[in-house]
Amino acid sequence: MRRDWWIALAFVVLVAAAGAKPRKPIEVYALGDPRIEAVARALCRAKGIDPDHTGYPYPDGPVWETLIPKAREFVLSYDAVRGAKQ
Repeated sequence: MRRDWWIALAFVVLVAAAGAKPRKPIEVYALGDPRIEAVARALCRAKGIDPDHTGYPYPDGPVWETLIPKAREFVLSYDAVRGAKQ
């Protein structure tokens, strides 16, 4: 009985791992649309932060890269509003 449980668990883990898609690095989104980088840099400047600053107290890489998710949401929202008006 106990062996069957381990086999079922191993099967579930293998199926989950096979279906998992590798995540794209966040910078890929900025490469796809140059407006995302521009908005992320503008958000940094609005907060009084140098967008190209690297190191403490921010994670590795330029600070503007940490704001890519917010910038992406902004650009998508902007496109949706522009599409609704036309």
